[in-house]
Amino acid sequence: ELWPVVALLVVLSCMWFLIGAIGGWLLLARDQRHLVGFVAVSVAYPNSFAIPYPLMLAMIPRLDWLRDQEDPEAFCAAVLMLGLFVYLLQVWTVGFTFYGRAAAQAPAPAGKEQPPATPEPPELEAQNTPPPGARVADGAAAASSETSASEVALGGQPCLDGGSGGAGCVRGLQEIINPLTVSLVLAFLVVMSPLRGAFVTSPLFDALEFVAGAAVPLTLVLMGAGMARPPTAREGCSDLRWRSALIVVFLRLVVANLMGSAVVGAFWNAGLIKDRLVALCMYCICCSPTAPNLSVVSGVQDAYVQPTAMALFAMSVAAVPVILVSVTVTSSSSPRKEHARPRAQPARGGVLRLSGF
Repeated sequence: ELWPVVALLVVLSCMWFLIGAIGGWLLLARDQRHLVGFVAVSVAYPNSFAIPYPLMLAMIPRLDWLRDQEDPEAFCAAVLMLGLFVYLLQVWTVGFTFYGRAAAQAPAPAGKEQPPATPEPPELEAQNTPPPGARVADGAAAASSETSASEVALGGQPCLDGGSGGAGCVRGLQEIINPLTVSLVLAFLVVMSPLRGAFVTSPLFDALEFVAGAAVPLTLVLMGAGMARPPTAREGCSDLRWRSALIVVFLRLVVANLMGSAVVGAFWNAGLIKDRLVALCMYCICCSPTAPNLSVVSGVQDAYVQPTAMALFAMSVAAVPVILVSVTVTSSSSPRKEHARPRAQPARGGVLRLSGF
């Protein structure tokens, strides 16, 4: 079931991105519509491990069919780590590039106007005036330059201006192939190779685990630093307001949760997902808030720092009752019919048994 699970994760992220983009455009105020890209990315990529895995561990002692599984803790960890890999890879490719390209769309805060240009002396103005025949060509060049400047502005970062044609593609690939994506791909290859056992028992793994322990505290520090600027009600300001933050929370925890659960049920009814434990892990991912890695992306790209921090904070508070209701409903109302090809597992007594819905 590896590839059906990967396909489900990709389908969910694409659907959630569309929900965030369409919902943000329809629900955000007119002066906040420059945040539609931020809303789409925030809705598309949930926290796929740090919240679902503790939920699964808490449910294992309380659900009979989970206790009957062979080593359910390790199986849940494997499924959710696969989801973590898929979504982190998308966060640091799609989200990373999209944050950079959308950074320059935010309007400047009100009250900050450009200083007036200093007029040139008459003699210099006469020297700089082009002949009449060159004005047409200069006008076309200026229009082309203005178009290129607007395209670069959509890029948000000067480093994204890779030119036209192949140079632009190469520059885009350089943005996507960053240290995070390279480390994710290398980690996945090591896990799927025979080197996994030797790597886990090596001193290098202990050193990397020690460094990785600082990831969550640093993410919280970044989120707190982004919240240093609270929401404002100023017109034309690029900061996120409370109404917009609640819209992001509603789209992620309610709309995306319901639509994602429906897609998981469709995959189950089609026979693509045959294990009840896999389906429950997917339900837990659907009701999770936005991935905190977006705060790191916003800090690296210097884009949407305050909106990301405020949305993550509001979503973390609102996620508690939403997760409680969602997990209670999905764990108690899941279908129990067996598929034609259930997964075979050896029971603790050594007798081969069949497990499934």
